[in-house]
Amino acid sequence: MTDLVRIPAIAPLELVRLPDELDGETGVNRAVGGRPQIAAQNDVDAIKAWLARFADTLTTFTSYRKEAERLLLWSVIELGKPLSSLTHEDLLVYQRFLGDPQPAERWVMKAGRKWSRFEPDWRPFAGPLAPTSQRQTIVILNTLFSWLVNAGYLAGNPLSLSRQRQRKAKPRITRFLDDELWQEVKASIEAMPRETDREREHHFRVRWLFSLLYICGLRISEVTGNSMGGFFARRDKAGEERWWLEITGKGEKVFSAGVDVMDHTPDKVVQMIEVFHGILKRLMVFPLPTVAALNGSAMGGGCELAIACDMAVATEDTKLGQPEIKLGVFPPIAAILMPKTMPLPKAMELLLGGGLIGAQEALSLGLLNKVFPRATFAQDARVFVDQFLSLSRVALIYTKRAIREASGKPFFEALFNVEQIYLKELMSTADAVEGLNAFMEKRKPVWANK
Repeated sequence: MTDLVRIPAIAPLELVRLPDELDGETGVNRAVGGRPQIAAQNDVDAIKAWLARFADTLTTFTSYRKEAERLLLWSVIELGKPLSSLTHEDLLVYQRFLGDPQPAERWVMKAGRKWSRFEPDWRPFAGPLAPTSQRQTIVILNTLFSWLVNAGYLAGNPLSLSRQRQRKAKPRITRFLDDELWQEVKASIEAMPRETDREREHHFRVRWLFSLLYICGLRISEVTGNSMGGFFARRDKAGEERWWLEITGKGEKVFSAGVDVMDHTPDKVVQMIEVFHGILKRLMVFPLPTVAALNGSAMGGGCELAIACDMAVATEDTKLGQPEIKLGVFPPIAAILMPKTMPLPKAMELLLGGGLIGAQEALSLGLLNKVFPRATFAQDARVFVDQFLSLSRVALIYTKRAIREASGKPFFEALFNVEQIYLKELMSTADAVEGLNAFMEKRKPVWANK
């Protein structure tokens, strides 16, 4: 096993062992008198507790570890003080250091090849950081300090005094091909040589790819990130078989945060309600089963959208909630549907308190049907949906109608209405006959969806 390194030698975070006066246990910015939310007693352990939150996202973990590691090493080696004693002035000095990490033999790796973190020639920097990289470093470190304050480890965030620059919104640029340009593209593709098998294959591939990009409006990353196995065949509502490609949008942390807050202002709220509630009304009267697949948190209108569906599945890290009360308003759809979905006291807590709940709690309350790991969410969600796609469409429609018809009515009134649907409508369909015949003949039914 590699020996741990006692500072002031340069070493990666995993190998660092700090002397008592530099480990941060008695740092001047340590929180005192409170109840810390983490068990860490020194700076290295506190950083590791922060990094543990990103362990399932390798790129984020690696990037955040690099920035925390650099600051820790700089603090103890260059300033001779623990990270938990850094001041606002210290971090101004560090920002200048990022643009020119000197002495270079101590901080910058030798050129020529990439060094392993555990080799003696490893260094925290590959060279000076560009201004954009410096800003990104400060953003990450601000996240670290803010979290350590919230965790009760630090008394304050030394970066909170930094001047916050307001980013100017970039002008919106719309890129598209008008009809004339698109015809030129198609003509260029059709003019490609097709004399040999190789040329013909190349022509067909280019024609197919450009058609896919044009018709579907996909990002380049969405094309390169999918394989032919991502395509699957499904019948549309008219019974015609069509090919589908499932795309996960850019960013995986949020399914929907609902309607823009600016659309709630008095001059816009009437139109917003009309449009948004119009979408949910159409969703709720849709005759076939609807499933919300939450590959990220659903808040506000996003949560209302989810509970307006017949069923919902989510990733294990999904959060759900209705924070509208914190803005002095309430969610109309959720105020109706939440008390019907979960125990009234819990619905009251969520609607009146504006808090969020995790996926497992939402599952136990009945807001979700299934919770899946993020890594396999797309496949697991498709398997969940496929169980309904394999059934008779008309049977699904009449079953959903019966459930809705019976909801909230006294038992005998509900039973009479459901019997009428069953006897006068469902039993006159071809699929009802086919399903019963297939069962008696011990074969799989072939649905006509009528």
